[in-house]
Amino acid sequence: MALAFRIAAISGAYVLLCVPGILLAEAYEAPQWPLHTSQLAAVVTCLVAAAAYLRLSRSNPHQASGLRRPLALAAVVLCTLWLAFIVFAFASYRGIDHP
Repeated sequence: MALAFRIAAISGAYVLLCVPGILLAEAYEAPQWPLHTSQLAAVVTCLVAAAAYLRLSRSNPHQASGLRRPLALAAVVLCTLWLAFIVFAFASYRGIDHP
């Protein structure tokens, strides 16, 4: 149970740290695809680990004390919204030349 929370926390922190990295890569015209790809993998990892933590801590609420459950729930919600945005962006993309 603690391992799932640690994985969710580390991958969530990586997702957040990718944002300034992507902005710097854009400013210096460096390739952004490694950051975008690893950020997507980290979002999926964070979502799965946070959901696993919520599921495992459900049977023993005394071990999931403090802010861990609310943070895991926030991670699940935010990762799901991020993935939904990515799906929406790809679904609504019509090409660069489309008016």
